[in-house]
Amino acid sequence: MMRILEKQYADRDYLVPMLWGEHCLECSAPQCYSTCQRFKPRKDGHCRRFEEGIKPVIFKETVSASVSFMPWAKMEAKFQPFSISARDLFSIYKKIIRWGRFCASMSNIIPSNFLKSKWAALFNNYFSRLIRRSHSNRSDHFRLEGNIYNKGPEAAVFVDFMKIDRTLVERTKILLQEGENPICIPIARPDITQLINIHPAGAEDSLSLVFVSWEIVPYKKLPSSPEGKKVKCVIWDLDDTLWQGVLVENEHLTLRQSLAQLIISLDKKGIVNSIASKNDETQAMNRLEEFQLADYFVFKKINWDPKSINIQKTIREMNINPDTVVFVDDNPFEREEVKRAIPAITCISPHEVVQYATTARFDVPVSEESQKRRSTYKMLEKFKKEEDSWDGSIDDFLIFCQIKLTLSHPTENHLPRCFELLQRTNQLNASGRRLTLPEVQDIVLSPLYDSYVLQSEDRFGDYGIVGFLIVRKEPEVSITDFVISCRVANKKIEPTLINYLAGKYGGSILFDYKNTGLNGPMKRVIDDLKMELISSEDSHQIYRHRHMDYPLIVELTDYTI
Repeated sequence: MMRILEKQYADRDYLVPMLWGEHCLECSAPQCYSTCQRFKPRKDGHCRRFEEGIKPVIFKETVSASVSFMPWAKMEAKFQPFSISARDLFSIYKKIIRWGRFCASMSNIIPSNFLKSKWAALFNNYFSRLIRRSHSNRSDHFRLEGNIYNKGPEAAVFVDFMKIDRTLVERTKILLQEGENPICIPIARPDITQLINIHPAGAEDSLSLVFVSWEIVPYKKLPSSPEGKKVKCVIWDLDDTLWQGVLVENEHLTLRQSLAQLIISLDKKGIVNSIASKNDETQAMNRLEEFQLADYFVFKKINWDPKSINIQKTIREMNINPDTVVFVDDNPFEREEVKRAIPAITCISPHEVVQYATTARFDVPVSEESQKRRSTYKMLEKFKKEEDSWDGSIDDFLIFCQIKLTLSHPTENHLPRCFELLQRTNQLNASGRRLTLPEVQDIVLSPLYDSYVLQSEDRFGDYGIVGFLIVRKEPEVSITDFVISCRVANKKIEPTLINYLAGKYGGSILFDYKNTGLNGPMKRVIDDLKMELISSEDSHQIYRHRHMDYPLIVELTDYTI
């Protein structure tokens, strides 16, 4: 078995050593040994929570570990953020095997479980000292990679990253299909993570698994492009990307758990997920339902059209810029076809995307509203479908949609969402300014400014907070900052609001606009209202809008009066 193991890692220069052990979720050893009804002593005196311990097996010509979890069982290891050479690790491993046999024989003659456990602790400390003396390279970025073979039906496990006092740092839930399940989990806080464990999601569950591979991998973090915009949408291929296999050729597909976990993680941050796949839509959606992922996608394009055409449609429907979109596909041809048609988009392989998602482009402000973004995009999707099938004027369609806009003063709870809108909004951002959260707080509290939170709803649902607007009251009333979500663009909300404010502030209002190269849609609002240009310096213009009769399409309610 040792020869197989050395061959298995022959191409690896460095490995992160981990001593995985058998533990209990409710462990308070050794006191619990005499009080817990579940206590079953092992040879080393500790409690047996695996049926046969961690058992080495050969699985598909690789050295693997078979583990049968009993109730309350977990597999745990100490994590140290450095790697050692493969040569040194194998040398240490051979010593461990020799000393392990000696310690096991000694355990047979030690009389009490307490003394056996102390003897086993000495052995583990010896192993740890050997590794510490051999460590070579310290890293800052790690991920947990593996392949878990589930012998039974679908099951769920937790992977916990913890401090030494067992305070939870991060928890990841993994759904294991029957058969093999590739795993890849970035360790978000290696600076404070000191323990890693894995256990069934249900404490009382019993589960038999084979860890075909299970290791910590150090890596260099990909640098984020200083020109790269924050990501708003990730578009996924399906065959040999989200799952292993081709749907029309193979009924037995394996979901890539690391990508499924990433999709769920992005969704929580407010980065939405979409699909561009050459497949039968009914079959693909049925399979996504089976994997419990179908509801995570918006503006899906599952057909046989070129992917560039489908992705361009999605970008138009979502009203976002292509430089805020990432396309994930295993096929270099498809990535090149999309990149040539949409140069600003980022195209990446599924093997790179988990690591790429750790870059600054995915580091976005998160608020309560952002965590609801998928549901609001689903409402927009319904809106677009109704709009496409409408057989009348656009104004009549918007009146049919019963669009409502409410204005209110920002509260402390609103500020994270206002800050998020200022940071994320590109097309409908009048000034392009990226105010910091303290700057937003100061403006909201200042008597020199009026600020407004915008909330919207229509017959398709409630979109929540969709915009933020700042009015400077001196020396002349002026809209200095106006940001509004692209989800409610082209609904006559922007011109209705500006026209209303002109009336509220005495009949006219100034409007600050700075051309950022991305906010062309806001310039179209200026043109729609036929604003008067007052001054222009480089890309910064100041316009005046005089109150006018504007079509009553949007129902506006002002709670600040």
